[in-house]
Amino acid sequence: FTTKTVENAPFISGTPSTTVAEDSEYSFTPTIDSNSGEIVAWSIANKPAWVTTFNTLNGTITGTPQNGDVGTVSPDIVITATNAQGSDSITLASLVVT
Repeated sequence: FTTKTVENAPFISGTPSTTVAEDSEYSFTPTIDSNSGEIVAWSIANKPAWVTTFNTLNGTITGTPQNGDVGTVSPDIVITATNAQGSDSITLASLVVT
């Protein structure tokens, strides 16, 4: 009788803030489901210039938008976690800089 560990595809979630004031720091870290397998890569798509840090170890983004960034961030920011079994993404939809 042997036991085999099966790695699962990642499952990420979270509730990112939908607004950020200009000159205020914005930060978001996705939550990783406890049944997710080991994450081997994090990536970001549609990163606005004001997002100055993307942590490739946990998917955290941080940055401070300026006056010229006021408005809806478009296209939406997408953060993806990937391992050998697959990938999962979370979209920061309709983020508004006020």
